Amino acid sequence: SPSVIEKIIGNAQPFIRAASDWRKPLHSAACLTILISKTNMHNRIIRWIAIQLAAIVTIIALGLIILGEIVTGPAPTAVETLLPDFPVEQVRIPAGDAYAVHGWLARGSYGKGALLLVHTMRSNRLEMLSRARFLNQQGYSVLMIDLQAHGETPGERITFGAREKADVTAATAYLRDTFPHERI
Repeated sequence: SPSVIEKIIGNAQPFIRAASDWRKPLHSAACLTILISKTNMHNRIIRWIAIQLAAIVTIIALGLIILGEIVTGPAPTAVETLLPDFPVEQVRIPAGDAYAVHGWLARGSYGKGALLLVHTMRSNRLEMLSRARFLNQQGYSVLMIDLQAHGETPGERITFGAREKADVTAATAYLRDTFPHERI
């Protein structure tokens, strides 16, 4: 069996022959140049793909941040007074140390019960007006509120219920105090 040195010399034979022929070094240099340029092209392609992926991730992240700001930013709106055909009382319900929940209370018939109507996200109590009219015509007392960061109730952010539940709790307590013998 050939020794390690013989294997190395045997493997080097083509290179020794190429070095002895004056045309071979040019061919070898051209092959080496092509190999290097292929490696550089491969690295450029990988770098280009990495840059494109980083750009896409950055654009998606910025889009999500902007969307988050739009969705969770406050939605303050001035709520006008209603027409005389639906008399309501304006109420301000203390919901914490810093603010009060704004709302309207329409009193109904004694013994029918009292309801709390809460609007959807980025809206205000006007959204519940048609329901409130219908329920009030049926005899129910109806309280419509603006959750924090909505309508006329102040707030920094819409929190998808994390802070708004305090507004609902305060409004429910207000109904219990105002209508102690009614079902809420």
